Amino acid sequence: MVELMSAVLTDLGYQVASAHKVEAALINFEQLRYDLVITDLFMDGMGGIEGIAEIGSLNKDIPIIATSAGFKDMPPEKALLAANKIGATAVLPKPFTPDELGRMVTEVLGGKAASPKIRSWRPQDHSR
Repeated sequence: MVELMSAVLTDLGYQVASAHKVEAALINFEQLRYDLVITDLFMDGMGGIEGIAEIGSLNKDIPIIATSAGFKDMPPEKALLAANKIGATAVLPKPFTPDELGRMVTEVLGGKAASPKIRSWRPQDHSR
């Protein structure tokens, strides 16, 4: 999924950096000055919920898009509501289309169509 999202956003003209774990995404995070973070909520390691809180402590102004298909008995709507409460700017329930991803990114970036650096991380197939 990381590769697919990266390809979609690259095709739209964005510069994309990706990682499969929050811990890897946070390496040099402050120095790299990303314009947007996209994270899945449920993954190995720190996870998206903790990641959103950590990113907020490093840069309270960076927009964050949280994605989820839910987890075990938790529906995606409930998981994404929790993400929104802890600091996610926007939520995108899975499954979503490439067009929905592109529209959400453009909307969150205030209509900027391309060129920002985006940091995304998601587990490969742990979300379903």
